[in-house]
Amino acid sequence: MVNAGAMDILLVGAAIDPWTRALDSAGTMAALAKTFKQLGHGVSVVVPYSEEYEAGGLLVARRLSPLTLADGRQATVFDAPLSSGARLTLLGLPGQVQLGFASTDPALQLSATVAFGEAVAALISERMSQGLPLDVVHAFDWPASLVPLLVVEPEGALRPTCVISVSEPEVAPVFARELWLAALPAALKADTRVVSGAANSVLRGALIASDAVVAPSPGQGAAWSDVAQTGELASTFAGLARPVVGVLGGVDYARVNPAVDPALPSRFDAEAPQNKQVCRAAFLRQLGVSLEARPVMLYLGPLTRAAGAERLLETAHELVRGGALVAVATGRRDEPELAQRFTELASELSGDLVLFSAPDEPARHRACAAADIVLLPSRLAAAGGLQWVAQRYGAAPVALATGALADGISDADSALVTGTGFLYDDDSSQGLLAAAQRARAAVVSPSWPAFRRRFMKLDLGWDGPARRTLQVYRQCVRS
Repeated sequence: MVNAGAMDILLVGAAIDPWTRALDSAGTMAALAKTFKQLGHGVSVVVPYSEEYEAGGLLVARRLSPLTLADGRQATVFDAPLSSGARLTLLGLPGQVQLGFASTDPALQLSATVAFGEAVAALISERMSQGLPLDVVHAFDWPASLVPLLVVEPEGALRPTCVISVSEPEVAPVFARELWLAALPAALKADTRVVSGAANSVLRGALIASDAVVAPSPGQGAAWSDVAQTGELASTFAGLARPVVGVLGGVDYARVNPAVDPALPSRFDAEAPQNKQVCRAAFLRQLGVSLEARPVMLYLGPLTRAAGAERLLETAHELVRGGALVAVATGRRDEPELAQRFTELASELSGDLVLFSAPDEPARHRACAAADIVLLPSRLAAAGGLQWVAQRYGAAPVALATGALADGISDADSALVTGTGFLYDDDSSQGLLAAAQRARAAVVSPSWPAFRRRFMKLDLGWDGPARRTLQVYRQCVRS
């Protein structure tokens, strides 16, 4: 594709789908890289190295020359092609620092953030010195938060436009002043955008230094100026030169499509949904429960309070009493206490509430293809785009009206003439139960097939979100 307005774009984050998913932004980066490339732009992606990439079949080539960080340590550089045509660079950070983004140790988290930021800045500088300019550097979430601060104006060229996407600012690490100052590169120690007060959010400086800040939804970005939402970062959001831009995501139809998905026992689509029953039967046999006709409610985790799992615990008895089968996915991100309580509940409600493992995308797709309803009581406003996967596979989302969930789902009316799911704004067990009961009644309504067809046919692709993101870039690019 020839594009007279083509840009050279660098996407930087903690991980990229489908090999590893350290944050929800891994899926966003993969989708944007693919769509930008299809639209005729030059695209490169930089993430920290992980053995998961090679274990997942990615062919990587190690460069002979490493990158040297400010303290003399070195970062190894690996290159790999993506099927989209974008270029992927993996940065092997020094020693234990490589493990920092997955750690709960503040010192290790900070060391990883600093080393990754320095390595990316060195990579950009190297590229620019070779006459390979960049128009945009787009950082994703807190692991890449130092990149906008460390990208410098190269000699004889303009500094690339820097954009940062933030999914959940309230979960970004905050470091004590002493630890923060000890770890920061010398160039940032006196930078008041970065160092402020006794505790320092890893995001604060990046928000100020970036030319644009992108949120996962319009409503979410607007809420970040509220102290109740983002605490001390609220004043930083309120004082930005440009308002936060909310861009709803989407799904990659090459990977999220029940009409061609090889993971399913039988394929179907909005116009011919009959084989969804085959998927349902296969899933129920996997769970070891009866094939009786009853609504299948799905919760895909994680079992954490932030994801609203305790609300499901509080409503489970009422849900199964109303005739539903509740299938709950477990995984490595589960909180141990909640995982134990769900194990006990599954024993108590044997055959009505069932635990199962959904460790990867194919398993989640099979579960959504079998379900009638997907429960999303998450307080995490980004919510990983699961609502769109559910809709694509013919399962109505029941969601707490927050962030991208509120912006991306239209609440159904009682006759199912309008709407694409079921929303509730009362973060309580009563709120979840009322919305789930509405959804359960809808499943047995004569209007259900037409309602399901409508939300399965929604345009959920990445073309629109990618074009909106490119518009953000163009509004900021220096000329």
